[in-house]
Amino acid sequence: MKFTKISACILYFLATVGTGSAESTINSDNAHAYGANLGWLNFRADGTNGAVIGRFFSVGHLWSPNVGWIKLGRGTPANGWWYANNSDTDWGVNLDEEGNLHGYAYGANVGWINFQHGQSGYEPKIDLTTGALSGYIYGANIGWIRLDTAQAYVQTDFLAAGPDGSVPGVPAAWEAMMGGALDGMSDEQVLLYYKWGNDPTTPNGTRITFTEPVTSPTEGILVRWQTSHTRQYLLEIGSDLLDDDTWEDSGFGVMQGVSGAMTRIVPNEDATLRFFRIRPLLPLAP
Repeated sequence: MKFTKISACILYFLATVGTGSAESTINSDNAHAYGANLGWLNFRADGTNGAVIGRFFSVGHLWSPNVGWIKLGRGTPANGWWYANNSDTDWGVNLDEEGNLHGYAYGANVGWINFQHGQSGYEPKIDLTTGALSGYIYGANIGWIRLDTAQAYVQTDFLAAGPDGSVPGVPAAWEAMMGGALDGMSDEQVLLYYKWGNDPTTPNGTRITFTEPVTSPTEGILVRWQTSHTRQYLLEIGSDLLDDDTWEDSGFGVMQGVSGAMTRIVPNEDATLRFFRIRPLLPLAP
């Protein structure tokens, strides 16, 4: 770490868990990591004070019978969306858009726990489809801790978005990340940008851009749309634009965005008229 030695007041705060607690996002059946020098580490703890894995940054605590509480973050990143990990007031564990965990946790009895150790192939991350954690974290005083062993693994049921910002349904952290790009927009516009995962600073949104009949490699309708790697998508088909009851999954299920064009061929059916639409999904939404 590049910042100064943690102060006595921070140590005291770490010892007094419960302030600002929220129900843990960690699955009650899949909550344990393991360290050879530490034993089992419970990410859910007692439920109320356990880890809250956030879509932007995390809060809450891990619990070890051998070393006590380990805190995932201060809860108040200076920029509003990510801990900078450069001072004794701005530290903690962040989550990026690819599902990678990075930053530092802290335990009064073990010191810093590193989530960004840089060991290739061992980086801690979250599967944005299942919520399962994998990889390793490292403490200089306790060694390596594995998040997915043959006996157990850690899984978050969802990603906490944190409190809303100025627009209901839009996280304050996302608003802070977008900064001035949202100035002058209506609440409806801001909500749509967030829902679709589009960057207001770029002109390209997520939309169907091309359809055409094809015969190879299979007969059907080729559909192409723009995606964001921060979202997942359902390609749906329907026979009536205004009747939601006619819309159904095209058969491809949930698809992870790629920050570019995505193409699928929907097989032909007997329907004389079909419409296509894209529905965005937030990965691991509550």
